[in-house]
Amino acid sequence: MKKLKVSLLIFFVFFIGVFALIPAEAADDRTGWTAISSAEDFAKITSGTASAPKKYYLTSDIELNSTIGGTAWNPDPISYIILDGNGKTVTLTKPMFSQINEVTIQDLTLVGKISWTSTPFAKSPIASGNGTKIGKVTLTNVTSDVDMEVCFDHRYKRLSGVIYGTASGSVLTNVIYTGDITVKASTEKVSKIEDVGGIVGTASGTAFDHCVNEGNIYIEKGVSPGLTDAKAFLYGTVAGIAGEATDCSFKNCENKGDITVGGIGSHYAAAGIASKISGNTLIESCKNSGTLNVKNCSDGIIACNSHNATIKNCENTGTVNVEYGKVDATPATCTQTGNKEHYACDACNAYFDENGDPLSAEDIVIAIEHKLGELIPEKKATCLENGLCSHYVCSECQNYFDENKEMTTEFALTRVATHNYVKVAATDTLDEHYECSICKLCFDLDKNEIKAEDTPAPQDTDKATEEPTDEPTEKPTSAETDAPEQSGGCASSLGGAAIAAVCILSAAILIKKKEGN
Repeated sequence: MKKLKVSLLIFFVFFIGVFALIPAEAADDRTGWTAISSAEDFAKITSGTASAPKKYYLTSDIELNSTIGGTAWNPDPISYIILDGNGKTVTLTKPMFSQINEVTIQDLTLVGKISWTSTPFAKSPIASGNGTKIGKVTLTNVTSDVDMEVCFDHRYKRLSGVIYGTASGSVLTNVIYTGDITVKASTEKVSKIEDVGGIVGTASGTAFDHCVNEGNIYIEKGVSPGLTDAKAFLYGTVAGIAGEATDCSFKNCENKGDITVGGIGSHYAAAGIASKISGNTLIESCKNSGTLNVKNCSDGIIACNSHNATIKNCENTGTVNVEYGKVDATPATCTQTGNKEHYACDACNAYFDENGDPLSAEDIVIAIEHKLGELIPEKKATCLENGLCSHYVCSECQNYFDENKEMTTEFALTRVATHNYVKVAATDTLDEHYECSICKLCFDLDKNEIKAEDTPAPQDTDKATEEPTDEPTEKPTSAETDAPEQSGGCASSLGGAAIAAVCILSAAILIKKKEGN
């Protein structure tokens, strides 16, 4: 028995010694950290520096009813801090910060509801966006269940259930949004809404990894001057993860929430992951399982107006209901094509029938239509009047069309009046010339008409032979007295002139001889 007791004692000492060799679990070392246990403590958060960021951690759940930085426009941001939620929950009725830069937030849950009834530029639970000094942020294991409700009166931009906008170099890992976003228009001055996202409104140079939107986003139809009721807003972008993304990467992200867009007009786009995309953006192993009720094309992952995006191993298992804008039929005119009734995507100019099946641009065009009436028969050309080929004339625009109903001109249809020229040898009264075999008009060798007034009348032979009694009675030579005969057909313009010339020459000779005697 004594040996048993000794053995037990040795075993107990050995057991204690072994456990003594195992180092005790280190206590939670918060050296250099500032504890936050109340709203008053939270309000004391101030900026650190790049070399010495300030560190804060929550020791209990808290409720915040004010914003650090206030509501002034463009205040200095809270910069270079680390906020460890430590698994605690913050209840919000106002955004946590006004502006932030170089801020890290981790292991935090946000709940509550925030409403705006003014003209906000950008809003989110983490930052209110009163200005432009948002900068680099790192969010890890952050969940937001904050309902967002906005009623605005002019335009809205950069709204999100977590952080409204992040600049180059930001990193978001395991960020989840489970609240609801509702956007309404309060007046008839609304012109646009853009960059609405479950996680981020606008992202630039940001890496998203395992980010999930489970919240519903609802954009209510509003009113805008000059637009029909069906197109209440000019344009905008909305998506489950990021409304707008430039040079970003999305990996293993998913949209599970329903997105409904009402009354959105031109250039509007909605999608599960990202809507308006530019730069070198990668979307890999992402998924949409939510229902999208949108106005323009979307494949569930991105919208149709996205550019330069690389999509890898993504899938859409949700329902995409697209309500394309209806375009009424427009009849064609003489100068303008018309279009058939159809539906269109304003963002990419795609066309669809009433069943949502795609149409080509040619499918919807109604060709120009002319009212041609009856065929006008041919009018043959004559010697003195132009002719015209058989043709049509549009009673609306007065344009000409040939027999095949192809548009042409009156000049192209005209058959110019022309003579049937026949060359005639020289006669006693005319040199060599042309005569029209149809109208009997005469023309010189340049085909200029020889008019009647250009042809002298024949010389009167009786008067030509009468001489004064005191004149010599010598008879002129046959060359001086032979008058050419006149030919028929064309009026002569030469015989009378020749006779007169001969008579004058003969008289001159006789007078000369008499003076010589």
